[in-house]
Amino acid sequence: MPMLTEDQRAQIKEHLEQRLVDPVEIVHFTQAESPLIVPGRHECQYCKETRELLAEVSELSDKIRLTVYDLVRDREQAERYGVDSVPATIFSSQHTKGVVRYFGVPSGYEFAAVLEDLVDLSTPGSGLSADTLAKLGALTQDVHIQVFVTPT
Repeated sequence: MPMLTEDQRAQIKEHLEQRLVDPVEIVHFTQAESPLIVPGRHECQYCKETRELLAEVSELSDKIRLTVYDLVRDREQAERYGVDSVPATIFSSQHTKGVVRYFGVPSGYEFAAVLEDLVDLSTPGSGLSADTLAKLGALTQDVHIQVFVTPT
């Protein structure tokens, strides 16, 4: 059963068609459900739902490319992206030096933020003022910004 209704799919598709400029890459890390209870293994609470939601969104635009990895099977890729918990999603494009990393399921208001991330990443330029760009350009080391949200 789809995560998005037909009406939601139509609205999102129209939004993406109007606003996406260049391709966006989504790399998603998940964990396969185990039919067995394995001592010491913690099942991923929202992996299935997150994977399904991202797949549905990626089907709505040919400018979105989704690659899915399993955290355990694809350990080398997880290390490459610095992922050690799931669900984890990395958004990037040709316009970014860095990436947007999202841990958890993008539900509620966070889903709208993820859609806007896709649009922002696909668009050249940052929308930042010249003063802000100058101040950021003066930084001498990488900056790691974390934003924490709660389900709504």
